[in-house]
Amino acid sequence: MAKQSGGAKTLQGLASLTSKINQGEVIGVSGSSSSSLYQVFLAPIDDILPSKYQTREAENPKRFESLVTSMKQTPPQEFKDALPVRHHPDQDGKLQVVRGGHTRLKAAKAAGLSQYPVILVEYDNKRSAFDTARENLAREDLTPVEEGRLYLIFKHEWGYTQEGLEAELGISRNRIKECMAAAQSHPLIIEMFTRIKEMESSAKRGLLAAKHLRRLEVLDERQPGLTARLLSPLIDAFLYEKLLTDALDIATKRIVASDDPEATLAALLRDLQQQEETGEQPELESVKKDVSKKETAIPEIQRSTKLHLATQRLRQFVSLIQDRSPSEEERTILTNMRNEIEAILQRA
Repeated sequence: MAKQSGGAKTLQGLASLTSKINQGEVIGVSGSSSSSLYQVFLAPIDDILPSKYQTREAENPKRFESLVTSMKQTPPQEFKDALPVRHHPDQDGKLQVVRGGHTRLKAAKAAGLSQYPVILVEYDNKRSAFDTARENLAREDLTPVEEGRLYLIFKHEWGYTQEGLEAELGISRNRIKECMAAAQSHPLIIEMFTRIKEMESSAKRGLLAAKHLRRLEVLDERQPGLTARLLSPLIDAFLYEKLLTDALDIATKRIVASDDPEATLAALLRDLQQQEETGEQPELESVKKDVSKKETAIPEIQRSTKLHLATQRLRQFVSLIQDRSPSEEERTILTNMRNEIEAILQRA
């Protein structure tokens, strides 16, 4: 057992810990100076509870399993980072994580550990919420929904405005607004962000798409359950990049304005399926049997999709050619493309 430094201090409230924690082993000290050192204890892991301000729901599976494996191979006394905790404000004899460390706590429990090193600190709810928020906002795997739930906590518990949160956290007011809206969206839109997190390395995609998709929420006023029936195929099309964000914007506007939203969506999905199967611009005559002429074609969507595909192919070419000079044939094709693009951009 490490000898306690003479400068170490026992924080107020230490005496109110459960007898198990009072008898826990002091394994070291932590701090930035000899005048501000804190005792590091081994606390029973079942007595360490997460912060209510932790809104991140899922971990990166590979990283989490790697952390669990590491913890199984290392004694808790040798862990480099102790969890900062406070006396739980609502449960006697329990501790609560006050900022970062929730993933480590979950991994320790998954590894079957019975104890974990902790540092007992004095935090009020507001400081705990802000420190937890800053820890989470620094992570790449925080979804906009999880981010939005953080902002909503500040709004509901302390009356923070979007401007106030922008000043405190350095996050743009527009992002705060959109994340808060995402966190209060239809359950299928919220689930979309979880699916993005599972499919991709970054959890940040989809915020603007969610804004477009929320237009459909008003359709439940026409017919209960209509929003869910429309959202599900549109979200699938977006996730698998059959519909891009700009195209989704156009599609949702057309669907909401339609007298028959489901028929308009069905026409769109058939157009996308035909385009995917043939690689050609779809014939739209069959669609006219289902919806009125003004709702048949969604040409902006088709154009947006084609332009995205062309952009992807150009990027692939740029990746292949790197810094080499183009061949004569390539130079001719690129020049023709440039001329056609300039002609389009010059249209009023």
